[in-house]
Amino acid sequence: MFDSIGKILGTVRDKAFEASARAFLNKKIAEFGNVTALTVDTRLRKASLTAELKGESVPIWIEIGSYEIVELNGQTCIRVQEISASREWLTVAIRQYLVGRLVPLPPSVMPFLK
Repeated sequence: MFDSIGKILGTVRDKAFEASARAFLNKKIAEFGNVTALTVDTRLRKASLTAELKGESVPIWIEIGSYEIVELNGQTCIRVQEISASREWLTVAIRQYLVGRLVPLPPSVMPFLK
């Protein structure tokens, strides 16, 4: 019983996190396009998103296979460990510029990470 309550609470927390993170990401990429779907599983530390980018005829997807949340000097950051995308060039680029690097998270998502 407590396990199913924990799963329900985790799902609710993930949905709230997704809404906050999607709004944040859409502000960041507004000049390139917009995120149309975002799913996050904070328990498994996985995420996926779909985005419509300007100049692309079909939406792209990005899968984060593994990430960790890190506290550094009072700042909460995410470190992506495994990632892939629907375009080979995009997979190469995000692996080169994102994997292993600490990316500060906005305050709006903090309540959902506790």
